[in-house]
Amino acid sequence: MIPFYGILLFIAVTLMGAGSLFVLDLFKKDKTSLFLWCPVGLVTLILWGGFFNIAGVFLNVSFDLCQKGMAVAVILMCVPGIFGVASKIRNLVSDGDNTLARNLQDVIDIGSDKEAFSKKILGILAVISLIILGIQIYMVSCGRFLYTDGDMTAEFSNSIVKYKSFYNINPLRGVEFTEGMPVRIKALCLPALYALLSVLLKINVTKFVWAVIPIVVITAVYMVSFSLADCVLKNKVKALACVILVEILVFVGNYGYTQRGFLLMGSAFRGTVIRDCVLVPLFIYCFMKKRYLLCVMCAVAEAVTVWTLYGAGLIIPAWVILGVISLMSRKALGEKKKDGEI
Repeated sequence: MIPFYGILLFIAVTLMGAGSLFVLDLFKKDKTSLFLWCPVGLVTLILWGGFFNIAGVFLNVSFDLCQKGMAVAVILMCVPGIFGVASKIRNLVSDGDNTLARNLQDVIDIGSDKEAFSKKILGILAVISLIILGIQIYMVSCGRFLYTDGDMTAEFSNSIVKYKSFYNINPLRGVEFTEGMPVRIKALCLPALYALLSVLLKINVTKFVWAVIPIVVITAVYMVSFSLADCVLKNKVKALACVILVEILVFVGNYGYTQRGFLLMGSAFRGTVIRDCVLVPLFIYCFMKKRYLLCVMCAVAEAVTVWTLYGAGLIIPAWVILGVISLMSRKALGEKKKDGEI
């Protein structure tokens, strides 16, 4: 049943991402890649989780009301997502000579045409990538590499569902916190988000945190990896080859508690893993594409996901560094144009 709930959540997150991008792309000529639907949907879901977590913690909104609000938010985000998916399918089917049927025929047919051969290689790499992803999802859903040392996300989520209270009950002792909790910790939304989603899906909270959420996170990691590689390399075959390399490195790096491969396979529900493997790559991609509103969404999502120093984290400093590099590059390029070197 775990893969079923994982697929169900993946569809919901993907539709939310498609809905967000459909709204953001209404007045833009350059449409965003469909491979960003899942990563952007995950960011959107985290932002909604942060909103209802703040409502429950600081405004004393009841858990039941937050649960209903989350359900409404997911539905409202999925509605434009359906239009976005339908629009993308229509473009794929009727985009001149580059139709979906034509591309599939090029993959199947045997020929010497260079473009058709490239599509065959792309199809083969896609199958290999999906097989590796399927193996990893199976291992995660079985809890083969589960690592929870030093983490209490599942305990807090269970406490929120059981007592219908946000960060007021000690999950280990079952009594109220006598001295309270730091406000910065209360602003972290993942335990509340997981609690709300597990109730909506009617699944055990612990199973949801440890097995269902990682399925979506791992899928989002490879989708944003493909988008970033395609943006840099300008070649889908090379980009997909990079994704396969990343998938292999996740297996190879699954040998130590501090390795990214181990954390992604064993603790993909943690905020640090989501930040390092999804939010930061997505931010870099959005910065390169000049999608600054999405950059802001990534920064806010990090602030409500990881306990950062005054919310700065990694994304805001990276934004400053990349901004300075971009300005210096433009200045150097302008001087070369002025001197007639270009």
